[in-house]
Amino acid sequence: MHKAVSKFFLSIWKRYLKQYLPLFLLVALLFGYGFSGLQPAYAASIDSEIEDLNSQIEAQQKQLEDLQKQKAQYQKDLAAKQKEVVSLKNQLSILDDNLAETKVDIEANRIATTKTILEIQNTTAMITQTENEIAQQKKQLAEILRLLYTSDQRSIVEILLLNDSLSQYFDQVKNTEDLQKSLQGTLEQIQTVKTKLDQQKQDLTMKKSDLDKLRNDLEIEQAKLASQKTAKDVLLVQTKGSEQKYQTLLTQIQQQWQAAQADIAKLESAYRAKMAQKQSAGQKLWSGGTMSWPVPSHIVTCEFHDPEYPFRKSIGEHSAVDLRAPQGTPIAAPASGYVAQAKNNGMGYSYIILIHNDSISTVYGHVSKIYVKVDQFVTAGQIIGATGGTPGTPGAGSFTTAPHLHFEVRSNGLPVNPLDYLR
Repeated sequence: MHKAVSKFFLSIWKRYLKQYLPLFLLVALLFGYGFSGLQPAYAASIDSEIEDLNSQIEAQQKQLEDLQKQKAQYQKDLAAKQKEVVSLKNQLSILDDNLAETKVDIEANRIATTKTILEIQNTTAMITQTENEIAQQKKQLAEILRLLYTSDQRSIVEILLLNDSLSQYFDQVKNTEDLQKSLQGTLEQIQTVKTKLDQQKQDLTMKKSDLDKLRNDLEIEQAKLASQKTAKDVLLVQTKGSEQKYQTLLTQIQQQWQAAQADIAKLESAYRAKMAQKQSAGQKLWSGGTMSWPVPSHIVTCEFHDPEYPFRKSIGEHSAVDLRAPQGTPIAAPASGYVAQAKNNGMGYSYIILIHNDSISTVYGHVSKIYVKVDQFVTAGQIIGATGGTPGTPGAGSFTTAPHLHFEVRSNGLPVNPLDYLR
């Protein structure tokens, strides 16, 4: 009789092990690495830190919203001034608004950077808190496993002898079943918390990436601010505050600009017609895809058709991107092609035109030096000239703001956004 009872309960225990052993192995695989449990006092301090960081983040967000309202007002004012009659007073006012808006952008960037740093600290604290929660649940899991193991070590006879009645024996069996349910619940909680921990770590990685972008954006805004300050100073020097001198200068610039645009369009069309005859064996032209950047810097100080371009009203849409580059920076051909123009205009606007395949051409403006000649074949990466743009220097032309490269991409003779082609 005793052997039959023992055999019966042994079969139950084997079925139990078969059911829950995979769960034990899952725990070992998922949580084989250790987490240090934190003291309750320290856990409370983390809660307090998270609460404080959230308050600081909310305050930074409020400042950002206020600055966005200021920026929107400056943009509204700029849009109105762009519609006014072109005058020196109007141009100076546009430059002043651009300066003010850029200062707001810099301040907003500073606050956003601080906010992101606080968010990184907050997420780090939450990760620590979550790790502590996992550590506590692992302790609970260990205790359940210990109790189940202890129960397993007792023989059926021992359990019956240690209890005063059969009902107490079945109570102990019921307790074992409850432990099994508790084990399952704890495993599910640990998995849920671990999923949350993984998400928090992903959020932390994204926030660090956001911080890097904000720092890069700050560098761009600071470069814009410097250029805008120079533009205003140069305009005042060139006109000496005289409306008549401004109008004379404006007429000269518009004529130079229109001549350059007509020259580029004409040469692009004429040169492409004879390009097939000129191409020699082994000279492989760029035939679509992406181009490399013509200068080491990838900082864009003025975008394609930038609505905030200060001379948009007086000269027209900005048909290129301005790339920040110190005076005299080597210009590398972003793709292979033929030199259709290498125009040295002395103290005026100097530029280079390259013709590529697929109806694409590129233009490099404000160049201070030219190292290539018309009809020359150049390969990607070959140095074709040097950047300029510093007011009052060779190749810069009038109304230039600061050292940079004016870089255009044209498709079928029409300007397109260069950033769509650069890799």
